Amino acid sequence: RPAPYCRINVDTINGAVHHQSESSAFPHRNSDYIVSVMGVWFTEENKGAALRWANQTMAKLRPFLNEGVYVNYADPSMADKPECYFGKMAASVKNMKNAVDSQNSLIGSLNPEPTGFTL
Repeated sequence: RPAPYCRINVDTINGAVHHQSESSAFPHRNSDYIVSVMGVWFTEENKGAALRWANQTMAKLRPFLNEGVYVNYADPSMADKPECYFGKMAASVKNMKNAVDSQNSLIGSLNPEPTGFTL
């Protein structure tokens, strides 16, 4: 671990979150855990090492994980894969985004340009 704040988080998913609706934009309700790898740095000199550690750690864990990505732990490298975040509701989320925010005013790590939101 290159920096003290680089970490692996394992969060449990319990209770009502497992009660999934067919129209839910959160398709991962049958998962029991959310695993997130966080490369954190506070100085530019640590950035490369933190990112390498996060990418290498995630590559080692990937065989044990499903293809889903939890939207609140957005991975900018997967912004072009909305199905990983929203499952079969990805097209509906895209349509809603384009209808509600056609000027792309609402931006963030998981909010690509409307034209770049491909399925």
